Amino acid sequence: MRLRTALWGSVILLLGIPSPSAPLADSPADLLAKASAAFARNRLQEIHWNWVSTEKRVITDHAGKVVQPLPDVTIESIIRADGKRCTAVRAWGDGVEAYLVDADSDSRCQATPEKAAMEVPALLKSRHVKLVSRSAAGIKLSIAPDKGQLSSTDIEERCAASIRATVLLDPPTFFPVRVEGDVVGEGCNVARTANVYYDSPGARENVRASLHKGASFRVEYELQKDKFQSPDRNFWIPVRWHANILRWIQGGQLHHVGPPLHHHPGRRAAAHRRGLHDHRAGVRNPVHNHRR
Repeated sequence: MRLRTALWGSVILLLGIPSPSAPLADSPADLLAKASAAFARNRLQEIHWNWVSTEKRVITDHAGKVVQPLPDVTIESIIRADGKRCTAVRAWGDGVEAYLVDADSDSRCQATPEKAAMEVPALLKSRHVKLVSRSAAGIKLSIAPDKGQLSSTDIEERCAASIRATVLLDPPTFFPVRVEGDVVGEGCNVARTANVYYDSPGARENVRASLHKGASFRVEYELQKDKFQSPDRNFWIPVRWHANILRWIQGGQLHHVGPPLHHHPGRRAAAHRRGLHDHRAGVRNPVHNHRR
């Protein structure tokens, strides 16, 4: 009886020891780190691609009813003399000629706002992440605002800390194929003075960042295959981008070609961008470019 008990205890002990070869499940932090690394690797592929995007924008009331459509805009990614990219307007839907459309890249980039406060790479470095679901269809993570980063001197960190988001990862590559969120804090709020390039060339006006508190956004990526069948040049392209932006709660103006549009409390500016395919291998990038 004693022998039997000892043997049974040995079996229990052996079963309780995990196999050295058994893989450990990734933690939410591990998954987000893999997504961050995949996004960084993808950015290195930009040099092989050219892209253009179209943007449709409307003004809606509190109920979502369209109050006024705004001119469509076609935006292209161009390379400056220093090798860095910017986005420049190629055409406006109302026929107004784009700013310096036939000039060199550096000149055209003058009308491009500086780097946006909301950057996906900063969001993917969040310390507050949870696993929502995991299946063959995708890995969904939730990211919570980070109050500890709201005092950061880095605008991208402050903005990411103000966002409540969900991220959907491609299971084989861990690339974030969909990122959507709500700006719930003040960290994305940026006020600055900007040049006016259309209605009153040479003038400067006070402007606010698009994705301030109360805004929501969604960006979706699709993998584009290199047309020369080189897998190491495949590129995840942002093919759809949507933003719903609460503007000037106490009134204000959105400057565009023609008379300024006056905003009233509760009105929102909704913008939707869609990527356009282009061969040498490319599509379009949703980087902000505002007409004033």
